[in-house]
Amino acid sequence: MEAFLPSDDPYALSDVPRLAAPSEARGAAVEPAVCSADEPAGCVLSPPKAEREDWLVALCARFVGRERARAALSIGDQAIVSGTNFVTSVLIGRAAGREALGVYLLALCLIQFVRGVQEQTVYGPYLIFCHKRKGTRLARYAGSVLVHEGLWLLVTALGLAGLAVYLNLGGEPSGLRESSWILIAAAPLILFREFARHIAFGHFRSGTAVALDVGVAVLQIAGLGALYWWGTLDVPSAFGVMGAACLLVCWPWCLRFVRGVRVRARAVATDWRRNWTFGRWALATHLLHGASHYLMPWVVALVDGEAATGIFAAGSTLVGIANMFVLGLAHYVCPKAAERFHEDGVPGLRRVLRAATLIFSATLGPFVLICWAFGDELSSLVFTDAFAGAGMVLTVLAVNMWANALSMTAGNGLWAVERPDANFSADVLSLVIVGLCTAALIGAYGVIGAAVAMAIGGWVDVFARYFALRKVLKGLDHGATTAGPDAAA
Repeated sequence: MEAFLPSDDPYALSDVPRLAAPSEARGAAVEPAVCSADEPAGCVLSPPKAEREDWLVALCARFVGRERARAALSIGDQAIVSGTNFVTSVLIGRAAGREALGVYLLALCLIQFVRGVQEQTVYGPYLIFCHKRKGTRLARYAGSVLVHEGLWLLVTALGLAGLAVYLNLGGEPSGLRESSWILIAAAPLILFREFARHIAFGHFRSGTAVALDVGVAVLQIAGLGALYWWGTLDVPSAFGVMGAACLLVCWPWCLRFVRGVRVRARAVATDWRRNWTFGRWALATHLLHGASHYLMPWVVALVDGEAATGIFAAGSTLVGIANMFVLGLAHYVCPKAAERFHEDGVPGLRRVLRAATLIFSATLGPFVLICWAFGDELSSLVFTDAFAGAGMVLTVLAVNMWANALSMTAGNGLWAVERPDANFSADVLSLVIVGLCTAALIGAYGVIGAAVAMAIGGWVDVFARYFALRKVLKGLDHGATTAGPDAAA
């Protein structure tokens, strides 16, 4: 179900609360990983460092090399996550029908929206800046981010409680009323699971991330399968199982993580200001870039009803087959781009982004052709005959996913050079195009028109973001060339 949702995608500071320039970042000294006299003996066992690979990366690196092992494990882990989401959507669609699957998509869009804000403001900046801190500084920074996450989850629960009250007092959509109360507890748990796995991947601790996601997958699929077998599976019970699985698996990780961090009230506030200085532009561009993805299912529900939203959800679920690869590689590219830029400058960053662009295009192009040729058959086979006719929606959403993958790649490049603000104009243009196309197409073509509007806006965003990235990198190249003789002198 994450297929059509962005994950900008995709993800040091000086001693004052401002962004360091790229040249400053590359030349900044990193604090040694040692404990001061007032720190406990275990402070160096704070969040795992990128230089210290975990057992799973080390094992796989023996056969394919360290970098290929990191990328393969990231993709493999995302396959577990997306596969779990795929099975969840299929079970709900087969057990409860098109309307229930549409309601599930509406609820999931709420969670994905909140997750996107969380990513841009909480753990997204951490993935970029944690590689410039070690030892006590890293432990304190991780403690600050953990506090930020806890506060964000509290705000989320309060917001969902307000939504539940509104819906149960007669608000629309009425189909979401039964699920609204369980979302108050389930959504924060699902969001914390995302926090845990991204922190693990940010430090290249693939073994930890895979263990978390395998545990959630086993418990979630087992619970949903039991409800399906008993004939009691519906949307509220599905979210209840999802939240319980995340709680049981992530609680031990949280206890272990807390032992390695240091929380200082002053640092919590200071780190928030620094992260916000960086993340505010990323948040603005995320809201613009993701507006159509989060709002379009709701627009379809208002115009064509929840059954049409179920068709949209079915297409998104099937696109999620390829999205396992897209998000897996994106989770690897984000910290890798930042690492390469920090160590090798613009040439190293360009190599990472060029490789990601070629890989995405070589895999997603053929996938679009497969969806076009066999989309209707896949929809009926995976779900039921009630979902027949979803093939065209599936094909257009696959085209849109291709655009999202390339857009995430360019966005990760701008994050790596600490210029997330450069995405803003591209995403404004994309949102305007989506709005205009939706107004022109959805009335006459319904759910297909909505998908086409998203795809057009997605490709406009791709070209605009790559143009912005090219301009920023050219400016950095020019600055490096100009500074070279002065440095030598």
